[in-house]
Amino acid sequence: MTIINRITNGGFETGTLAPWMSLNASVTSAASHTGTSSALLSPASSTALLYQTFSISEGENFEFLASLARTNRNPSPQLLITLTYYNENLNPLATGLTINIPWDRLSAVGEWLEVYGTSSPAPAGTAIGVLLIQKLPRSGGSSVYVDDVALLTVEAIGPTGPRGATGSTGPTGPTGFTGPTGAMGPTGSTGATGETGPAGPTGPTGETGPPGATGSQGPRGETGSLGPSGPGVTPAFGSLYGVDSAKIPQLGRRIVFDFPGPYQNTAVIPGTNFIRVLVRGTYEITASLEHINSNGSFVRYEIWKNDLIPIPGSEFTSQANGSVSISKTIQVDMGSSDFLTVVPIFISLAGTAQYSAPTLTVNRIG
Repeated sequence: MTIINRITNGGFETGTLAPWMSLNASVTSAASHTGTSSALLSPASSTALLYQTFSISEGENFEFLASLARTNRNPSPQLLITLTYYNENLNPLATGLTINIPWDRLSAVGEWLEVYGTSSPAPAGTAIGVLLIQKLPRSGGSSVYVDDVALLTVEAIGPTGPRGATGSTGPTGPTGFTGPTGAMGPTGSTGATGETGPAGPTGPTGETGPPGATGSQGPRGETGSLGPSGPGVTPAFGSLYGVDSAKIPQLGRRIVFDFPGPYQNTAVIPGTNFIRVLVRGTYEITASLEHINSNGSFVRYEIWKNDLIPIPGSEFTSQANGSVSISKTIQVDMGSSDFLTVVPIFISLAGTAQYSAPTLTVNRIG
């Protein structure tokens, strides 16, 4: 069998991040676990992430390894590592691995924390895997070095080939020595039973004896274990965020987001500009952005379901000149695999409109 590492450039020794995709990440030679380079997730006050996409097959499972270190004496930030399985249409199928490293858990400066994890098998239909290493923001905290990232799997040996033809019989060897005498064989079967003699007369029934005394009560048995708790609401949440640089809204086109936040039982992939829910239920949805109007311009936005259905009551509008924060929070029922986007539905011809720092969050409440 062959051990295969699905991660390319996990030690960053090429001097670049490729084929990793990143936000607030760079290659540095200031520190390394092995070799001469590592990746730096910085600054401490902002979200930073690395993720890599690769081909896998259903049934594969993986051993995850990585080395992490903080850059100074300040407390280390919270880190989230996930492995997500997708089909060939980039629909999420399952989360194979989740590792949460709470804040201030990295070792002293100059010491590396080696992280290990074992994934669940890739489900039927899996074609793509995405490994995400995410540093959450912490004011006054430390930046983080990442090195020697690996995702190992074992390539199975192929099936046994067909049996070859039987060769010709070789010459008879010499007679061996006489072996020891074998153990005594089993006893032969018992002969037939003779005829039963006549039954003797039944004797008289004896008198019934008096009842015995009642015994003492036995000790109380141990109390049984507490039964399982009843069912609750399965948690599901996710978020998308955009950077502060201004963008021009386009009529009927999705608002552009730059990086994901924490998520569970939702699919959040940078570049798609939508959040897909994986558990049916009632969700609270909030969309917000910083809007810049000039010369009387204004824009109306709506939250859409599945790129086709405007959600009633989700409209929010910017009409004032200058920079203004606008947002909308609604509650709506969502089915499994439904997804959400934010779309401009009207842009005035007067003036110029721009937006920045967009956010979209979903949270299951029922």
